[in-house]
Amino acid sequence: MDKMQPETILDSPVERALHRALAAAICNAAPAAAPELSIATLMDRNVLTVHAEDPVARVEAVLNNHHLTSIPVMGSNDAIIGMISSQELLAFNAEKRNPNAVRVWEICRVEHFEASADASVAELAKLMLDQHIEHIAVTEGGVLHGVVAAIDLYAALAARA
Repeated sequence: MDKMQPETILDSPVERALHRALAAAICNAAPAAAPELSIATLMDRNVLTVHAEDPVARVEAVLNNHHLTSIPVMGSNDAIIGMISSQELLAFNAEKRNPNAVRVWEICRVEHFEASADASVAELAKLMLDQHIEHIAVTEGGVLHGVVAAIDLYAALAARA
């Protein structure tokens, strides 16, 4: 299986800077600008997942085939255990490791990847900004309910402006 090329798995530096700037603006303006927005209404409930024991090669294929840059990682008990994104895959591929020999759980993000559906838009934006991530899993008690992407957050706020 071909490894993902950096240009297919990472946004440009300009796009990343724009995401950070917008997230910072949301942190400051969200409570006043969009008090009616909730994470539950922003999240995508139709979410693809991968299993922690899947090889990294499968994750690369799923992300490429579905034009995604991040995907939740599920454990053996069907609870979410992390997220894997283009950031982790880029670092993985830079190490020139075998994507068929390494399991997803070995490289996925296991901290700062989730929020509850009752989190505020400002809290979500701050988490994205602080952790330099663009997707947050929406969970309750380890159960995945959806994913919020930074671009969806920006679009919802822009539509209300």
